[in-house]
Amino acid sequence: MSYCASGEQVLFTSGATKPEVNDPGFVACSTASEALSGTLAAVKTGTYKMYAWRKISAGVVDTPLSASILYAPRAADSGLSVNPYSIKTLSVALAAPQGTQYKSVRLFRYSELNCSSRTVDDATGTEIPAKISDSLILASGLSYTTPYCFKAFWKDVVGNVVTQFGSYAGVGPIDGTLTISGLEEKTIKLAHTLPTDTSYSSLKISRFETTCAAIASGTATSIAIDKSATSYSDAGLKLATPYCYQATWADAFGNGKTATVEYAGTGPTTPTVSVSKITDSSITLAIKTPTSDYYDTASLNRFKSGSCVSSPTNTSTSLSINKTDTSKTDASGLDSGSSYCYQMIWR
Repeated sequence: MSYCASGEQVLFTSGATKPEVNDPGFVACSTASEALSGTLAAVKTGTYKMYAWRKISAGVVDTPLSASILYAPRAADSGLSVNPYSIKTLSVALAAPQGTQYKSVRLFRYSELNCSSRTVDDATGTEIPAKISDSLILASGLSYTTPYCFKAFWKDVVGNVVTQFGSYAGVGPIDGTLTISGLEEKTIKLAHTLPTDTSYSSLKISRFETTCAAIASGTATSIAIDKSATSYSDAGLKLATPYCYQATWADAFGNGKTATVEYAGTGPTTPTVSVSKITDSSITLAIKTPTSDYYDTASLNRFKSGSCVSSPTNTSTSLSINKTDTSKTDASGLDSGSSYCYQMIWR
């Protein structure tokens, strides 16, 4: 709404009595909105009829502009945000409404995600001591896996109330991933993908010497790992032993998500090697590789006898092989009329 033109002055009143030309309340037209806000700042929320008097070079214009104006405090001038702070503790950041007319604030906590409809007299809330000058309040001793909503009620000198609310879901950050990326001798290699959630604060990885189905009754060994690490090699483990790794991604409050990954401890499964073709100078082997995803190496040994049991009189010759080979032709150093045994080992 335009109250005046550039170069003019304006005065807002709540009555229809024409002001004097030298009334100190006249302000430049460019500050008309601020002047109207200032006139209304000391009244309660409601609808008011206001008069806008224009002063031009010839004096005060006899006919004012008038309008019914609904006045309410501006909630956009205030703010409230909730964030994890430390174990079982949330921080509540408060920004009081602008203006010296706001003299008090009451802050309430509710065990729910949305408290926007709560009133200052709602009996389900827990009041937290707060002053108008407070910008940060810590709420401690809270419970895990519980949503919390905080609502502030600021009151001005005539009783107008401005409210803001903020909440914490109580579920922790979005989880990352934990996988077994490979194996070495008595070592399990882990690959870790970090959560993308900004609330992610800590990583805990525990090792259980059992299957993941039985970790409830197992003993956890904590692995020291930085929250930003993307890989880890867990060495010095036992052979033929199952291991379960449990990762927990948590926020500063302590709420988190968990995931597990298991190594069965049985090594590669169901591999076979057999003779598929014999010629005067070569032997061809058919190889069925293991179904396990975790074997890293394969080796092939040839014994010059009908047995693959190593002994002082039955030594082996190592042949080149790749772990993914499905066939191998041996044509080096074979003797006609001799027996041979081939031994393939996957690790």
